[in-house]
Amino acid sequence: MSHTVGVLRALELILEDGSGDETEVDHYVSSGESVQEEDFVDDIPENNGHLHDDSEISEGEQMTVDAPARPRVHVAGVGDGDANPVNLFDDDFQLEDDNDELYDADTEVEDDDESEEDDDFASWGRNLRNFPQIPDFSPAPKQGLQDHVFNGIDDPKALDAYSVFFTNDLVQRIQRETNQYARDAIEQKQRQNGGTLPPKSAWARWKPVTIPDMRNFFACCIHMGIVKKPRMSDYWSRHPALHASYCSQLMSRNRFMDILSFLHMNDNTTSVPFGEEGHDPIHKIRPLVTHLNTKFQETYIPDKTICVDEAMCPFKGRSKFRVYMKDKPTKWGFKFYELCDSSTGYVFHFEMFCADRRLSNKPYDVVMRLMVPLMDKGYQLFIDNYYCCPKVCEDLSARGTMVCGTVRRNRVGLPKEMCAADVNLEKGAIDYRRKGSVVVCRWKDKKDVFMLSTMHRPSLRMIQARYELKRKPLAVIDYISNMAGVDHSDQLISYFPMHRKSVKWWKKPFFHLMTMIMIQAMIILNAHRKQKRRAKKCLEDVVKDVLTQLPVVDEIPIAHVAVGDKLRLTGRHFAAAIPATTLAKPYKNCKVCYAKSRARGVNATLAKSQRKRTRFWCRECAVALCVEPCFEVWHTKKDVLHA
Repeated sequence: MSHTVGVLRALELILEDGSGDETEVDHYVSSGESVQEEDFVDDIPENNGHLHDDSEISEGEQMTVDAPARPRVHVAGVGDGDANPVNLFDDDFQLEDDNDELYDADTEVEDDDESEEDDDFASWGRNLRNFPQIPDFSPAPKQGLQDHVFNGIDDPKALDAYSVFFTNDLVQRIQRETNQYARDAIEQKQRQNGGTLPPKSAWARWKPVTIPDMRNFFACCIHMGIVKKPRMSDYWSRHPALHASYCSQLMSRNRFMDILSFLHMNDNTTSVPFGEEGHDPIHKIRPLVTHLNTKFQETYIPDKTICVDEAMCPFKGRSKFRVYMKDKPTKWGFKFYELCDSSTGYVFHFEMFCADRRLSNKPYDVVMRLMVPLMDKGYQLFIDNYYCCPKVCEDLSARGTMVCGTVRRNRVGLPKEMCAADVNLEKGAIDYRRKGSVVVCRWKDKKDVFMLSTMHRPSLRMIQARYELKRKPLAVIDYISNMAGVDHSDQLISYFPMHRKSVKWWKKPFFHLMTMIMIQAMIILNAHRKQKRRAKKCLEDVVKDVLTQLPVVDEIPIAHVAVGDKLRLTGRHFAAAIPATTLAKPYKNCKVCYAKSRARGVNATLAKSQRKRTRFWCRECAVALCVEPCFEVWHTKKDVLHA
């Protein structure tokens, strides 16, 4: 079918407001396809700023163009997917309006009186002339994964990506502070008890942790996020319904619980008491927050579209900065302000709300602090109505950052005549006002939707809704597409959280951030694999890979190896007398007899009372065994519990 609507009619549809402003258009289909009126986006007419559908074109209005076929066009908007939108105006085609004035794409229409133009832009009005240009996107040093991250590793493993954030320096700091805190706690307990410690307590059996201990400890924590059990002690249970050998292969239950009890991140002696100048409410985890913010910003630079929103860490205990957010899936807990990449959910910069008197928690100040590393680079920021206001839009626009977001109708600075509750619009109609670089748009869907934008004209676009075609403002379409970055990150964290009840409030955000490290590792690993054109890895695969690569298995004591390990089924094993200690004839519990008692559901105390002691052991396995029949069962049967 030939072109049923000529190019002149296309331009009349786009410029029917008669303002003479420059309109950008772009090609989005191949040449030779017919152009229909419904393919064009309606611009704003002069009838009180409300948009209504145009009447259908009659047959008499249709024109045929003998020139080479031109592709279909629509009004270009931010985020519509075309890298270089082009202008319909070109050197061999121009259009005259009613006043016979010639419009050119490279020439902006200017008023004769410049002072009058400045007055129009200083207050809210319907003037769209000289609409500000969108700045070029210029990230530094480059967008995406930085070259130094994997140091030339062609095919990095999941542990390589995890170690970018979970560095050796971080592990050493946690090890050092944990040992220091344990020493201080033990000394304090000894002073309270007159120099003695309760027998069989965490204080009495404490041994300083090593780097392998810390790696195995965090491997157990990650494992507890992917495998759910009712109680923490169940991960070491020998009951057939609960038995899992992963944690027991890395360390004993008591060792894990001792490290968890004395786990520490910062020096308590440097903490400033509450009420004094310089007090930091999150002093316990401040080194981790600082470390992660630095690493996140050095590793990956977000794409052009970014968003700011709140994320929640669940917590229902007592804390002065616990918050309640009724619209979040997790309603009670600690709040994080996060700046994320809209497409991947990568957290580039975050703050934890902690009622710190040294910082302002006003929405405007939060946005400006989070945006400091990305100012003057042409980013497009999407925010919700908690943060969005004319002042944020104006100040970020002056710093080369475009803003789009929903806005509350009662925000200070909005035009009252447009935002009044007694002003009713028909469904699908749109009203707008402009002030400088900021456009406020009111669109009637099921209810009124108010948008602020410094990068969108108040134009409608036809899109495919769930059941029908529907016209929506460009600002609304882009907002829906780019506002879910933080929610995406939150969703991924909820899959394998390291959340366990604790009387210490700081452990909840600590393990929340440790889970965030896993999400970030998956994102940068997939970014590298995309560069190499390899298939992506899902979060579950990354977690499993880290669980197999993070632990230091070489230092696992043989006594902690689970029943059924293949080492005991191979090689040459001989029974020998247990070496003498302080006793002339030392005895130990038979490994097989004790395991059978525990498998029957007998608790540890009762199993020890029913134990069978022996003077013999296998020197190679370092396991005490009855000479008959347990020694033979241990070295010949894979399942010793049912032998």
